[in-house]
Amino acid sequence: MVRGNSDYGKNNFEDHSNGTISDHATGLMWQQSDDGQMRDWESALSYAENLELGGFDNWRLPNAKELQSVLDYTRSPQSTGRFYRMNGNYLTQAGGCSKG
Repeated sequence: MVRGNSDYGKNNFEDHSNGTISDHATGLMWQQSDDGQMRDWESALSYAENLELGGFDNWRLPNAKELQSVLDYTRSPQSTGRFYRMNGNYLTQAGGCSKG
């Protein structure tokens, strides 16, 4: 539970039919789909800062907690239990991480 909000994490989406989706559980509005372009961090920041969508021009990138609120874990790849070492961290195939 996040600061008394028992509905946090229980997605309650509304499609505004203008390229945006609201999640009433978190109070966040999202771009409904990406434009298919890969971007580095700086380009992504610029894209968000310059986006005009659904009558709004104050878009920003989500923080990690906000992004996690819309992940669909039923679509994530299955973990095989194999581990990979990368820059001092152990990563599971499904993306979990623990310091090595």
